[in-house]
Amino acid sequence: MILEQLKALSDETRMRIVNVLREYELTVNEIVSVLNMGQSRISRHLKILSDAGLIDSRRDGLYVHYFYPSGQDGVIEHLSKELDEAREPDDRDRCRVVLAERREKTRLFFNSIAGSWKDLKEEILGDFDVNGKIADSLHHFGLHRVADLGCGNGDLAELLCRNGTDVIGIDYSPAMIEHARSRFSGLANAPDLRVGDIEHLPMCDSEVEGAVLSMVLHHLPDPRKSIAEIFRVVKQNGCFMLVDFDRHTDNSLCTRFGDRWPGFYRNELEQWIGEAGFLIENYELCEAQKGLKVHFYITKKQ
Repeated sequence: MILEQLKALSDETRMRIVNVLREYELTVNEIVSVLNMGQSRISRHLKILSDAGLIDSRRDGLYVHYFYPSGQDGVIEHLSKELDEAREPDDRDRCRVVLAERREKTRLFFNSIAGSWKDLKEEILGDFDVNGKIADSLHHFGLHRVADLGCGNGDLAELLCRNGTDVIGIDYSPAMIEHARSRFSGLANAPDLRVGDIEHLPMCDSEVEGAVLSMVLHHLPDPRKSIAEIFRVVKQNGCFMLVDFDRHTDNSLCTRFGDRWPGFYRNELEQWIGEAGFLIENYELCEAQKGLKVHFYITKKQ
């Protein structure tokens, strides 16, 4: 196996692929854009690297994502210095462009459906009152200042504000933020609404006592990075609530509602939560509709 891996790394293109996948999880088309090569050529190199056990892949809805499986102690780790020295600086820049394009597609989608978002959520979740469950849980903790991340049209933010909580609402879609602002014009305790990217939140370190990410993670280009960024803005011993789909096979959610990920396995969510530095306090798996299930996490910043 070691000889096979060394042989796989002897090609310059495959070294470039390994280097970008050590930092980013990308689809075939995205790797094609980064390396500026034909798809058939890239696919052939990906197969060689996969067969050698140097990279892995997973199908998420309409996409196959390639990634470097971390936590290994193999050839890549022993050659990390040499790989770093062989890195093409432009590849990293193009990766950032590709991820920015992912985010832009998400922003345009939510701009387009801002006015009908409430009806779309009800179509997906049915009678499951996710906002009510979140509000009840936050009230139990007695938090005074909470961030509603991916606040959409402001349904949850309004519920929290009426319960006396100071809310910072963040959304990547300007249309969603404007739609939310219109509903709070007469509310004394209106939320502080900001346009921003969850991977780079427009917030100070430790700005809030709690943060909620509800039915948003499956739209984000880099879920792990987003959870790590949320850790930054929550105070020590503060609360982070994560609500999102369990892994499912309903591809219509990707095509109709702009989902990037078909939900998540419990073990991968808990790995990301732990890596960020949160400690899980409570977990439930809730029933939605059409066979869909929803993870409901309450965590604490250690």
